[in-house]
Amino acid sequence: MKLQDAFAAERNAAGGWKLIGYTNPASNNFTYSGTGVGDAATVALTALNNNVGWQAQNIPALNECTANNGCTWKVTLANGTVGGQIKYHACQSTKAAPFTPNFDAISTPGATGCTVN
Repeated sequence: MKLQDAFAAERNAAGGWKLIGYTNPASNNFTYSGTGVGDAATVALTALNNNVGWQAQNIPALNECTANNGCTWKVTLANGTVGGQIKYHACQSTKAAPFTPNFDAISTPGATGCTVN
């Protein structure tokens, strides 16, 4: 989020992971993606409409989370209410909540639009 905020302040756009300098974590337990903004793409802040900025899904079974994407953690991006800012909304699947009960606390106050199936 800090990398995305710095990019947005400079370019008035959201940037893909490569552009903002974010490196996909290496993990045997989770797959990570940021499909709402392409790796080397930009999206004007005014065009952001709950684009997926970051997502993680489990690989092995984790308690109630079945193997291969039984649980999902997601952060979506939307245009902020002040120029040059992004609103972040964090959400997670119901079965993921016991692992990260305060995950939604990283959301921008008043942000909406993040859903997980």
